[in-house]
Amino acid sequence: MDERSYTDFDLVIEQSGDKYRASVINSPAGQASVEFDSLFSPLELENFVLRMGRPQRGMRRIDSTEMVAIKTFGTRLFRTVFSEDVYACYLRSLDSVRYQNTGLRIRLRINVPQFHDLPWEYLYNPQFDQFLALSKDTPIIRYIELPYTTQALPVKTPMKILVMISSPEGFLPLDVEEEWKRLNNALQPLIDRDQVVLERLEVPTLSALQQHLRRDRVHIFHFIGHGKYFEQQQDGMLLLEDENHRGRPTSGQHLGAILHDHHTLRLVVLNACEGARTSAEDPYTGVAQTLVRQGIPAVLAMQFEIFENAAITLAQEFYSAIADGYPVDAALSEARKAIFAANNDVEWGTPVLFMRIPNGVLFRPETAAEKTARLKAERLAAEKAARERAKREAEEKKAQAQRMSLLNHLYDQVKNQMAQQDWSAAIDFIAQIQGIEPDFRDVAALLEQAETERERADKVAELLAQGEELLLHKGSWSGAVQILRQLLDLAPAHEEAQALLAKAEAQLKQEGELREREAAEQRQAQLARLYEQANAKMAGQDWVGASRLFEEIDRIEPGYQEVRNLLKQAQMEKERQEKFVGLVAHGKEHLEKQEWTNAVAVFQQALVLDVGNVEAQALLAEAERGKRVKDLFDTAQEYFLAERWSEAIAKFQAVLELESAHVEANGQLAEAKNKLAQQLEDKRKKINSFPEPISKLTKPVSLPEEFKPQKPASHPEEIKPSKPSSLPEEIKPGKKPRDLPK
Repeated sequence: MDERSYTDFDLVIEQSGDKYRASVINSPAGQASVEFDSLFSPLELENFVLRMGRPQRGMRRIDSTEMVAIKTFGTRLFRTVFSEDVYACYLRSLDSVRYQNTGLRIRLRINVPQFHDLPWEYLYNPQFDQFLALSKDTPIIRYIELPYTTQALPVKTPMKILVMISSPEGFLPLDVEEEWKRLNNALQPLIDRDQVVLERLEVPTLSALQQHLRRDRVHIFHFIGHGKYFEQQQDGMLLLEDENHRGRPTSGQHLGAILHDHHTLRLVVLNACEGARTSAEDPYTGVAQTLVRQGIPAVLAMQFEIFENAAITLAQEFYSAIADGYPVDAALSEARKAIFAANNDVEWGTPVLFMRIPNGVLFRPETAAEKTARLKAERLAAEKAARERAKREAEEKKAQAQRMSLLNHLYDQVKNQMAQQDWSAAIDFIAQIQGIEPDFRDVAALLEQAETERERADKVAELLAQGEELLLHKGSWSGAVQILRQLLDLAPAHEEAQALLAKAEAQLKQEGELREREAAEQRQAQLARLYEQANAKMAGQDWVGASRLFEEIDRIEPGYQEVRNLLKQAQMEKERQEKFVGLVAHGKEHLEKQEWTNAVAVFQQALVLDVGNVEAQALLAEAERGKRVKDLFDTAQEYFLAERWSEAIAKFQAVLELESAHVEANGQLAEAKNKLAQQLEDKRKKINSFPEPISKLTKPVSLPEEFKPQKPASHPEEIKPSKPSSLPEEIKPGKKPRDLPK
C-alpha cells in the first residue's frame, strides 16, 4: 500500500477590481499571485459543457475530438491561472515535494461565483503534456475552509456503506434493481475481503434515512438517482421520494440536516446528474458544497452525467483505494486513472471532490491502545450482559411457574362455569387466561363455544320476550307465531315457547276464518255493484266500458251469472262500433281527397253496420253528389276535347245545376259556347259565299236560344257546392281523348 502524504498548494481565485486575481496563499515555495482579465465567455463555457455532457464511447483514437477539446480547454485554463509568478511558485513547489517524496495537493478556493461552473478538473499543463488531476501526485480538490476541523475516524473494518436508490414516479425511471446489482458487482471483491458492507435503504425518503441513521452507524452514504440544478430557486436538488412514491426535490440544506449529526459519517457520494453544479451568486447552494459546509468531511459529486461503465469503474477503484487507507483525494486520482485507462477520454474529469478535512484522510486503522480499550469495553459489556441475562432467566423461570399455576386455576373455573351454562362467567375467565397466555391449551376453542352459546341464550331470551309482547299485549298472532318458531329453531325443547306457539296458532286460525268470511261478503257486494254498472254501460251502448267491467267481474269470480255471454256480446258490439267508426273516418279521408267512388263504397259498408246512422247517410249523399258531378264534368270534357260543342254545353250545364260554383265548368261552358258560335258563324260565311240563287234561298243562320251565353241557373238549397275539381289526367291538353259515349 502506498501511504502517500501531501503538501497543500492553496490557490485562491477572487475578484480584483475589474479584473481577477489568482493567489497562492500557502505552498512549499511561498506565496505568489497573478491578475487576468477573464477565463471563458458564457457561450464558450456552454458549448464546452454541451460537448462534454454526451461523450462518444468506443475505442480510443489518437487525438480524438473530445481529447483535443479538453486539452484546448485545460491549456487555456492553466495558462490563464498558472502564469508568471504563480507558475514559477507551482514548479518550485513540485521540486520541493519530490525531494520529500510527497504529493502536491491542489486546493482550489474559488471565490468568484461564475467560475464555479468551470470544470477545473481538466487543468492541463502543456509543458509536461499532463492533466494535473490524472496524477496522484497533483490531485485537485475544491476546498471549503470552515472554522473547525475534522479528524480521521478510527475504524474497525468493514466500512459500512448505506446506499439510497431513488426513482420517483413522473420522472425518467431508473432500473433500481439493476443499479443495486451493478454496485454490488463492482464492490464484490471488497465485500469478499470483509473490507466493505453494502446496506440498501429500501424506502428512499428522508424519514427512512433518519430512522436508519438512528439505529446503526454508517461511514459512507452513496446516493444513486436524479439530481438537478433549479435556476428559479438558485439551488441544486436531489430527487428523493415521498410516501406516495412521487418526486420530492431535496436541497443540500435539507439532506445535510439529516446527515451532519451522524458523527461516524465521513463521505457522501452523489451519483446524480448535475449534482455538483452551483449558482452564479452563492458557492454554497449546490448540493455538494452545502453538505460540506454543514459538516460532512468530504463529498464526491458529478459535474456531468456519468455513464454506466465509468460509474462502475469509479466505484470499484475509489472505494478500493479508500479501504486501502488512501487519502480521499489520492483515492479519487486512482479512480480517474482507471476510467482513463478504460478507453474513456472524458469521463475521468466528471467526479468533483469537495473537501474540508485538511489531510484528506477519512479513516485510519485503530492504534494498539484503541484496540485494547475497545476489546476491554467489549469484554466488560459481554460480562455485564451475561449477568443480566442469567438474572433475567431466573426471574422468568419463577414467573413462568407462577403463571402456569394461575392459568391452570383459571382453566378449571372456565370448565365449571360452562358446565353450569353460565357462559358470561366462562368468557370472563377465558379473557383472563388469554391476557396472560393467548394460546393456552384449547381456550380459543372454548371461547368460541362459550360465545356461541351465550349468543344463542341471549337470542332465545330476546325472542321469548318479543313473542310474549306480541301475543299477550299487542294481539299480533302472526308476528308471535313467526318469532316463536325462530326461537324453537334455536331451542327445540323450550316448553314455554311451545305453549305460547300453540296458543298463537289457535288465535291465528280463528282470526283467519273470520277474515275469509268478511272477504267473501265484500267480494259478493263488489261483484253485484260491478254487474249493475256493466249492465248500465250496455244499455248506454258503452261497449268499451261494459267489456272492461265484465272482464273485471270474470277475473274476481269466473262464471259469475251470465257474465261471459254478456262479455262476448259487449266485445262483439265494441268491435262492430270500432269498425263502423274506422269506416266513417276512412270515408272522410276519401271525401277530403275527392275520391268519390271510394267514399261511396266505404260509407255503404258503414251503413251495413249501422243502417240508421244519420251522419253516415249524409256523408253518403255528399259522396254520391260529388261522384255525379265528377262523372258529368269528365264527360263534358271529353265532348269538349272532341269539339262536340253542343253535347259539351249540355253536360257543363248539368254540372252547374248540381254545383253552381264549379269554376272549371263555368269557364269551359263559356268557352264551349264561344266555340259553337264561331263554328256556326263559319258555316254562315261559307253559305253566303255560294252563287246568288242559292244565297237567296238560304236564310241567315242564328244561334239557338239555348246556346247563347246565359247566367248559371239557380239550384235547390239542399245541394251545397263542393270544392272545384281539376281536369282528369286523361283529358288534359296534350292527351289523347278516350272513346266518347256512343
